[in-house]
Amino acid sequence: MADETPNDRLRTRSGSVRSSDPLVSVLYSLVRDHIQPGTLEKVIQEEETIRETHHTMQYSNGYLARYCEDVAARIYGLKGGVGISPIRDDE
Repeated sequence: MADETPNDRLRTRSGSVRSSDPLVSVLYSLVRDHIQPGTLEKVIQEEETIRETHHTMQYSNGYLARYCEDVAARIYGLKGGVGISPIRDDE
């Protein structure tokens, strides 16, 4: 096409992908604009290794853990973290 832009041609060559998953959207934006793919892959691999032996994570920074819990709820469009296992304070 004569009206096709370079971005249109790149999208055609690389594959135009659509997703309605909000986590895919957040991860895509992070990797596209803020972190290297290898950094994300390293974090995912570390998490997979930890999850093989631990079913529940214990976080040392409660404020950061609560923030991440809130972000996860917002990504999935949940109100008050419904559907997400809440972070429990040590008793």
